[in-house]
Amino acid sequence: MGAETAEFQLSSLLPGGFECPGCIERLQDALGGIPGIELVEIDQQAKSLRLVYDPDLVPLSRVQEKARATGIKLQSNLAHETYTVAKLHCTDCAVRVEGDLKRCPGVHWASANFAAKTVHVAYHPQAITVRRIRECIERAVGEAHSADERTVSLQIEGMDCAGCADSIRAGLLGLDGVVSCQVDFVHGKATVTFASHILNEGEIVDAISKLGYSAQRSDTVQDRFTVSGMDCADCAEKIRRALMQRQGVVAAEVSFASGLLSVEYRAGETGREDIIRTVAELGYSILSRPTAEQPAGAWAYLRQRPRLVSTIVCGLATAGGLVSSWAGLSDLVVLGLFGLAIVVGGYYIARSAVSTLRASLVMDMNLLMTIAVVGAIAIGQWSEAAAVVFLFSVASALESYTSDRTRNAVRSLMDLSPEEATVVERGQEYVRPVEGVEIGSTIVVKPGQRIPMDGIVQEGDSEVDESPLTGESQPVHKQAGDGVFAGTINGSGLLRVKVTKRAHDRTITRIIQMVEEAQAHKSPSQRFVDVFAMYYTPAVIVVAALVVIGPPLLLGQPLRLWVYRGLTLLVLSCPCALVISTPVAIAAAIANGARNGVLVKGGVYIERMGQLAQMAFDKTGTLTQGRPQVTDVMPAAGVTEKELVQTAAAVEAGSEHTLAQAIVAHARSIGLQWPAVRQLRATPGKGVSAVLDGCNIHVGQPSWLQELNVDLEEVAAEARRLQESGKTVVVVGRVNAHGESDVLGVIGIADAPRPVAGQAIRRLRKLGIQRMVMLTGDNEQVAAAIARQLCIDEYRASLLPDEKVEALKELRKDGTIAMVGDGVNDAPALAAADIGVAMGAAGTDAALETADIALMGDDLNKLAYTVRLGRRTLKIVKQNIAASIILKLLFVALVFPGWLTLWLAILGDTGVAIGVTLNSMRVLRLRDHGDKNCPRT
Repeated sequence: MGAETAEFQLSSLLPGGFECPGCIERLQDALGGIPGIELVEIDQQAKSLRLVYDPDLVPLSRVQEKARATGIKLQSNLAHETYTVAKLHCTDCAVRVEGDLKRCPGVHWASANFAAKTVHVAYHPQAITVRRIRECIERAVGEAHSADERTVSLQIEGMDCAGCADSIRAGLLGLDGVVSCQVDFVHGKATVTFASHILNEGEIVDAISKLGYSAQRSDTVQDRFTVSGMDCADCAEKIRRALMQRQGVVAAEVSFASGLLSVEYRAGETGREDIIRTVAELGYSILSRPTAEQPAGAWAYLRQRPRLVSTIVCGLATAGGLVSSWAGLSDLVVLGLFGLAIVVGGYYIARSAVSTLRASLVMDMNLLMTIAVVGAIAIGQWSEAAAVVFLFSVASALESYTSDRTRNAVRSLMDLSPEEATVVERGQEYVRPVEGVEIGSTIVVKPGQRIPMDGIVQEGDSEVDESPLTGESQPVHKQAGDGVFAGTINGSGLLRVKVTKRAHDRTITRIIQMVEEAQAHKSPSQRFVDVFAMYYTPAVIVVAALVVIGPPLLLGQPLRLWVYRGLTLLVLSCPCALVISTPVAIAAAIANGARNGVLVKGGVYIERMGQLAQMAFDKTGTLTQGRPQVTDVMPAAGVTEKELVQTAAAVEAGSEHTLAQAIVAHARSIGLQWPAVRQLRATPGKGVSAVLDGCNIHVGQPSWLQELNVDLEEVAAEARRLQESGKTVVVVGRVNAHGESDVLGVIGIADAPRPVAGQAIRRLRKLGIQRMVMLTGDNEQVAAAIARQLCIDEYRASLLPDEKVEALKELRKDGTIAMVGDGVNDAPALAAADIGVAMGAAGTDAALETADIALMGDDLNKLAYTVRLGRRTLKIVKQNIAASIILKLLFVALVFPGWLTLWLAILGDTGVAIGVTLNSMRVLRLRDHGDKNCPRT
């Protein structure tokens, strides 16, 4: 969006008014230093201010706040609001929003920018409220947030019934500036979202007081922790359930992939120590710092992992007991050592079992182990009990270690986010935390440094390594006007960058958040395992109990023998391997993809990619470069190529059409200049006309020039040949003052395929994806030409967006299908496919939000890597599930003849669990081989 102009009347907040000679200078300095303000004009005599500013960089509310800080109030008959609208995906959305807003009484003007995802509104506050404006936007395209919105939680005293809650809600919604309000009568709480430059928290509290109730702020605290000891997604779910049972906890999210725990709680009802204690009671520990770094020194490492220390002590005590027994020492010494091993090693197991059962009524593997150990002690098998405790603790430690390796692949993304930036302020350089760097600020990135913020290069020339973000191995040349992303690495040049996104909106920050959240989108295999495990453990306990009591009661078998076999079955049936068979592989795949520039939003999409049978492509901007270029210049007899291009460029220079820009760009590339034209006029959908040297020049479609009685017979054959080859034909005609016309020639324009598009298609075919379909809104001839060049057998042309959706629904009947698009104008099609794949998602909010899989760069070859990643992961998941079930059944069969002891049972269970985990980690070794798998042509 371009610059906007706003005018204000000035009034002083101080008794002295404008008598102070420094007032105006102070105001000029304050406003002139705000990034995004281009001009500040103050008329002291008229007490008015004229402001030229960029609303994409600075909202007027911030300008007013800055002025207020100098003691001067800016008053305008118009108010201004800026809204962030995540679902503003295309120009159609922007036009719809603007149209709806302009029809609202009280709105002066509205402008929507779909690229920046913002809507700017100027309105008369006496005629319309910010809430009505927001409702209008949300009716048009979805949820909107004002740049100056704040949300406050208030504890309300005095509500006697639901009617009181309704009264408070109605009263608050009547306040100018209140955007939304929710009143919870049961908990005596109100959540109010308001525009902070119109209203403040005190005024909201006062309004509630006037209604006859008392209100006080009830803030919640958001905290993050790093959890150690989780070895499967089931562990994460247990922690979440236990925390949600605590009074004062509002929300809890646990990511097994990253090991991060995010908790929102009311500080007056619970605290950090309570959170840490709850996690510890479940058998896990909180690390002191949420990073992938390991603390220095072995002792520091062990201090943060008490469960590992207990495992070591348990192992030493078990070994001591066995040695003492073999050496013939007294039973007191032997039982004392075995007892020490059981108590020390079993403490965390038993505590976790009891805490989980009490918090969420879930029977987990810790409960199975606890029952087995108690039972072994009851029948006098102290050595077996100690061995079970030790081996289970070792298994848990090994599973935790291997899971940490997968988790660190995710955490390593966090290291890509610099925490500080060098900001230029008034000619001086200062190091600032990235959270304090505002949009429009200028930062300096020195050679070899990691770029801290997303932005646009203002000065400098350098090669930037974007591989941490896009997976592209070759550095990308950057100069003034080019975009750069946080987390990428500057080469040998010094860059000055204008910041375009705040720290929490940086592309790398959003990628990290999405990778962490991807675990919530469970694959079908994960959901199956979760449901299976929920019923499996109670069933195992029932079966083990029947094994214990059945043969002695029915067959008169020795009770002690079948108690031992029942305990062996209980240990063997522990579902560790099955529970971790899927999530570790999925987490490894998500981490591997992120490391190679492919963002996958959940395990379900990994599995679908492994089942992929067909793939559909958008044409413009996906298979082609998305930038029309002049490919052919064919002048008529007596006309030179230079004259033809120069004449066309003179007329098209005043047009914003993409074809016009292609002609102008071609003229510039060959060093041409052109004269000024007069009386420029455009005929939508047909062409442009202007007066040049006394003649009317017409540049446009052949059919339009024929309507203007320009004879095209001389160039008809060339025009037809260009059209048949899939190119857009632009004809240049001339009509002199006497009405005589002639044709100057034809220009062929085409959107060329991406250089790697053909190679990417061949790689996909080699992987076995034979059906690839191109869906485009272009005409039949253009679609056929591109399909021929790229060896795509099937295409559908002249499709409107809704027709693309219908085409995808039809194609889905033949198997799983992925839709590949640019993520901006293809949102409906991406949503209609089984898998939506967006290209060039780095820095593109729409692509990150609408796609299931986002290729951070523009490399179509990443598609083949993504298919291989999905297939490898799906194969490993199936191997893990099959191995877990088959080996368990085999071991169970050995229990009844008495061939399997408690020792062998725990070793078998541990071995399967570790084998499944190591097998899952093979996904991390998958690499994008680039051209190595591409057949030569």
